[in-house]
Amino acid sequence: MLVDRDRIDTIDAPEGTTIEYARVDLAVDDLDQPLQGADVVAHLATSFTGAHDGHDTADRDNAIAGALLEAAERTEVSHVVLVSSAMVYGAWPDNPMPLTEDALVRPVSELPFAVAKATQERLVTDWCQARPGRSATLLRPTVALAEQGAGWVARALRRAAGLASGDTDPPHQFVHLDDVASAVALACVARLDGAFNVAPDGWISPERMRELAGGAPRLRVAEGVADQWARVRFGLGLTSDHPALVPYASWSWVVANDRLRSAGWKPGFSNEEAYVAGSNPAPWDEVTPQRRQELALGAATVGGAATVLALVQVWRRWLRG
Repeated sequence: MLVDRDRIDTIDAPEGTTIEYARVDLAVDDLDQPLQGADVVAHLATSFTGAHDGHDTADRDNAIAGALLEAAERTEVSHVVLVSSAMVYGAWPDNPMPLTEDALVRPVSELPFAVAKATQERLVTDWCQARPGRSATLLRPTVALAEQGAGWVARALRRAAGLASGDTDPPHQFVHLDDVASAVALACVARLDGAFNVAPDGWISPERMRELAGGAPRLRVAEGVADQWARVRFGLGLTSDHPALVPYASWSWVVANDRLRSAGWKPGFSNEEAYVAGSNPAPWDEVTPQRRQELALGAATVGGAATVLALVQVWRRWLRG
C-alpha cells in the first residue's frame, strides 16, 4: 500500500506485482484504514522545506510520526522503518571520523530538523520496545542528492560553506537518493533491526571538494564570526537558512556504512558521483515542497525483488515532487 496526500499515478508496478494506493493527509486523516493488513510501514514523511525556522514544522512532523505509530499500535504492524538523518549525531569538534551507529545522538539543539529526527527516533524505539515481537529500522542518510536536484539541506549547507570558521575545512559526504531508496527497500524486506547509517564508502577531502565545487569563493573568518553573521542575516530575514546549520558546514559529521553493508546493502554511487549528480540547478529546486510534504509508505508483507523496485520508484517520485 502506497500512501500519499496527493494522487499517485506515476508509479509503474513491476510485472506480477499489484500496488494499492491511498490518498491520505497524515496530519488530519484516520490512518487505521490504510494500515489494515500491513505488517511493515516505512515512514518517509517530512514537512521541512528550509523556508522558515522550522519549529512549527518540527512539532507537525513529530505529531505525524506519533499518529502513525498509534495507528500501527492498533493494527498488525510489527516493523517500522524510519528515514531519519545523520544530522542526529550533530556536528562537533570532537566527533570521531567516521561516526558509527554507536556514537551518541546529540544533534545541534537549535536546529529543529535534526532535533525532530532524534525525537522521532525515540518515538519509534519506544513503540518497538512496548511489545515483544516488534522491530524497527532507523536509517540515517548523510546529505542526499540526485539528478532531480538537491534538497534544502544540501542547498543550505552549500551556502553556509561559503563562510568558513576555524583553521581547517571538514570532509564532505553525499549519498545518491537511489541508494537511500535501496536502503529503505532492504530495511523493509530484511526487517533490519536498529540504527543504520546510509552513505557511500569514505568521504571527499576538503581539497577535492574545492575542485568539485569549481573554486567557489570561501571566506575564512575567526571562529564564532560565521555563526554571528548567520544569526544576523537570519534575524533580518535576509536568508531562510537556519544559523544552526553553520556547525554542520564547519565540523565533520561523516559516517561509516559498515553496518548497512554487512546487512547486504551496496552503494551504487560514490560520494563524488552523488555530488555531481545533484549539483546542477534544476527546476525541481524551485518547486514548492508542498507536493512532497507528506509521504508515508505502508507495505503489506514486503518481500521479493519486485517490491524492492516499487519502493525505489516511490522514493524517486517523492523526491521529484
